[in-house]
Amino acid sequence: MIGTGLVRGERPARIDWAGLALAGAGLLVFTLPGATAPDPIGTLFMVVAGACWGIYSLAGRISRDPLGATAGNFLRATLFGVLFAAGFISSRHVTPSGLWLAAASGSLASGVGYTLWYAALPSLAAWRAAVIQLIVPVLTALAAAILLDEAITSRLMGATVLVATGVLLTIWPAWHVARDRGSERRRGPSRPRRWF
Repeated sequence: MIGTGLVRGERPARIDWAGLALAGAGLLVFTLPGATAPDPIGTLFMVVAGACWGIYSLAGRISRDPLGATAGNFLRATLFGVLFAAGFISSRHVTPSGLWLAAASGSLASGVGYTLWYAALPSLAAWRAAVIQLIVPVLTALAAAILLDEAITSRLMGATVLVATGVLLTIWPAWHVARDRGSERRRGPSRPRRWF
């Protein structure tokens, strides 16, 4: 998503690159201490999934009907899911409560979240949307720790602070407005804006 934004002419400022670096460092703090060498096939699938989510998010930037677009996407995904499950149903244990919980998780939790994301995307630059997404893993871990009454470790808190600070650097409007005004005063209004 960042690469697509750069190709399309988006030019993050230094404070934005600093925010990306901080958020990336936070994710490394969060994931690397407990990481082991992943299975190559699993790694490939995760890379493909990440790229697909980026494409999905970029497509959402041109959507004018977030709810309708998300409902249509979920309907198409459901058809593929049903066809896939039909081939493996004999080897799975299915209960009515399990089906209802799965449907609620998909339609309510994911569906509402995706709709809100699609509603926010048109007002975000592609690279900025990519940076904002980096906060999801640490917020999910925090919410899980609270809901499951698990210990909130210093590593999780440190990672959360780093990622949140990085995201704030890229989205806090006052910092960008002040930077832009200061740059214009130093250079004069007639000169082209320099972003790096």
